[in-house]
Amino acid sequence: MSEEAFNATAWCLEDATAGYEVQSVENGLCSAFAYTDVTNAGLDVFYLLFAAAMVFFMQAGFAMLCAGSVRQKNVKNIMLKNILDACGGALGFWSIGFAFAYG
Repeated sequence: MSEEAFNATAWCLEDATAGYEVQSVENGLCSAFAYTDVTNAGLDVFYLLFAAAMVFFMQAGFAMLCAGSVRQKNVKNIMLKNILDACGGALGFWSIGFAFAYG
């Protein structure tokens, strides 16, 4: 038995076009569903930006770890490699990864 997900937009449009007067409770539910959709979209964007910021903080931590494990004369090379790694990852996500992650 397959259960379909509840589609709030279709439910609200179905009541509006049914030919009878929509009660105030149903109007309130339809506006609450619309507000929930907007809130979920905002939370999705916030989570994406927050997670991206955490990944870049991790990249900075890896850079400090690598810089601490090499001799002082090689720190500049290690930092350049870490910056290029972050730039390459960002370009890779921009070009290919976003399509796989979000269709």
